[in-house]
Amino acid sequence: SPEHAEVSSALLNLGSVAVRQGDYAKAESSLVRARAIRVKVFGARSSMVAKVDRAVAELRQREGRLPEARRAFEKSLWGFGTATRDDSLQTATTLFKFADCLRDLKDRRAEREALERSLQIRKALLPPGDADIVEVKARLGAPTSG
Repeated sequence: SPEHAEVSSALLNLGSVAVRQGDYAKAESSLVRARAIRVKVFGARSSMVAKVDRAVAELRQREGRLPEARRAFEKSLWGFGTATRDDSLQTATTLFKFADCLRDLKDRRAEREALERSLQIRKALLPPGDADIVEVKARLGAPTSG
């Protein structure tokens, strides 16, 4: 129902703010509740659930729980891929954030692969020179023009 979707969005926003504020217990509680609602309303293979999984991944990364963060990013990417054919800007954003986690894990090869896939998606969907494309190219150490 629309009410459930609104509650889950409010909980996701609350959880994301709590992560930024360093209140990880509050973030965890909000995100767990948001995910449960979204699975019930939209199904587990939904981009709506994948957004919560990405927020959980960011929480785990902030907590320094990097292996758990990696699994949560992978779960989020699976959700976006299932829901959107794996070529959405949500996927590109998740790959870019996942690359940060992979960098922290010292997995340079996987970090580069995530950034290259993010760039590929962004180039297909955004105009040349878009700030998001420039940002990924800069992370890859590639020329940022064109």
